[in-house]
Amino acid sequence: MVHSLLMSKTLENENILKLIKFMENLGFPVFIQLLTYSPFYFKNNPGEEDLWITERDQKELEILVDKLIEIRKRNPKLLVNSVPSLEYIRKYFRDPKREDIPCYLMYMGRLWVDSQGKLYLCQSLPPIGDLRRNKIVDIISSDNFANKLKRAFMKQCPGCSCGYSTNVHSHISPVMVKYLVMSKLFGVRK
Repeated sequence: MVHSLLMSKTLENENILKLIKFMENLGFPVFIQLLTYSPFYFKNNPGEEDLWITERDQKELEILVDKLIEIRKRNPKLLVNSVPSLEYIRKYFRDPKREDIPCYLMYMGRLWVDSQGKLYLCQSLPPIGDLRRNKIVDIISSDNFANKLKRAFMKQCPGCSCGYSTNVHSHISPVMVKYLVMSKLFGVRK
């Protein structure tokens, strides 16, 4: 699978669509990842304003998302992103934190360890412990860990696009609830 980063440079001249077409010819599936600056390795990146998709590019982004959805419907094996995760892109560059959708990734059991043994709940947050000083079981069973996990889930954090597809699919939105109720009551299918 090829991951392609959606940013201003891949939006312009339909570069991302050209990549998808090229990968289709080679038989490789594509996943669209979203540009984010919150993980520690992207902080204070010079030139980041040149890569972010701004309000002036919003119409072009809307057109791209429509085309990506068409590609996904035509060939789901080519474009791995689901339609709901592609729809998510429409608002992301205006509101990258998306506090309306909690971070379910926090509850998937992923932790990060850096080269100094610092343990992270998320790449965008400060370390939650030091494996050179404490056992992992002590760190993850502490009240401190539980509180930080809850705060991260509620997006009391810098926010990022890491796992946005997982978050979209794990979240029951008001639209989804309405659809489920309508389909149950009236047999509506879409």
